[in-house]
Amino acid sequence: MEKKKKEKKRASARSAGRKTPSRPVRAGFRFLEHTADIMVQAWGPDYLSALGQAAKAMFSVLGEAKPDESFEVEESASKRDELVVSLLSRILAECDAREIVASRMEVAEYDEAAARIRVKIFGARSRARDAIKAVTFHRLEVKEGKGRCTIQVVFDV
Repeated sequence: MEKKKKEKKRASARSAGRKTPSRPVRAGFRFLEHTADIMVQAWGPDYLSALGQAAKAMFSVLGEAKPDESFEVEESASKRDELVVSLLSRILAECDAREIVASRMEVAEYDEAAARIRVKIFGARSRARDAIKAVTFHRLEVKEGKGRCTIQVVFDV
């Protein structure tokens, strides 16, 4: 009964031209169809949340790990969309060189004006389950709107 009342209020507000109260944007990611590679759409309430979700998607492709060690990565670029590819590429290279499967990323420092970021990566010594050869600029998108940021990125496998 209560559910019907809420739906009726929403319908009434829409018909009156008023907006219904919006819920906060939750962070997440999903895999999109792509012919040969892996395309991911990640989102969050802001750029850093969406970037964290893009990293989480990349980590999920590489495998699962219970973190028992960490390392830091610092990266900069001329624009925020380039920073997505640059940072994820650097993390991928460091994980490969250290033979670590990453499971989590924390932002330690971010300078929006300079498009520079320093992150801490948590993972465990292990070989990756699946290989990502590169993070690409192909179909790269960073879209920001009212309280939401979406990042689309393609991983070459």
